[in-house]
Formats: sequence, structure tokens, C-alpha cells
Amino acid sequence: MPKLIQNGITYTGFSASGHNYSTSEQPVGTWTDGSVIYEKTCTYPNITQTPSNWVDLETFSNISQMISIEGFMDISNGQRNGNQYYVRFVFQNNILKFYGKELSAGLGNITVTIRYTKTSS
Repeated sequence: MPKLIQNGITYTGFSASGHNYSTSEQPVGTWTDGSVIYEKTCTYPNITQTPSNWVDLETFSNISQMISIEGFMDISNGQRNGNQYYVRFVFQNNILKFYGKELSAGLGNITVTIRYTKTSS
């Protein structure tokens, strides 16, 4: 299987047909300390506007180090260009959160891909 090495990090799981995003956890590479990097794509339906700053999406119990978080929100009422709204994410105290204060377009579905190492394999 092809691999990519960037900034000393080895990524695997890439093929000629593209990357395989999955809602199941899958190993995708090796972190600088030799730990396996896992990836999982999560969907959170019907997120509504909130006056608070950060909204909890999910609590994870086995993540040692969050490496990357990327995602977007589909807006159901189509107020955004391309019907997608990019949001900010943070991983704090084992909780994946998104910044909901800027959300003014109503409700939508958030899709997030996270890459992380685990506390135990």
C-alpha cells in the first residue's frame, strides 16, 4: 500500500483511487514517537444554533493525542455558499467540541474527521 511521509510522520491507507474515509476507526499511519495514528469520520446530525461558545459533540475515552480535526457543517436552509459552513473544532478534556456562537444559519449536520493516537491499542 502506498505511504506518504511528511514532516517525519508516516501516513498509510492511501490508494490510487483516493483516501478511504470511514465511520469505523482505521489505522492510517505512524506518529513521530512510533504510535499508530488512527482515523475516524463522525457525523453529528441536527446541530442547532447556540449562544454558548463551545458545544460538546462527543466524549472519547481512549485518545492519547489528538493530531488533527477537520470538518464542516451542512446547512439545511442553504444560507451558505455551497450549502456548507466551515466551523472551528477543539479537543479538550477528552471532549470533541465545535464553536457554535458564530452559527447563524439554523441547524445542520456536522461531519468531522479526526486523527489521533490511542492510550491503549
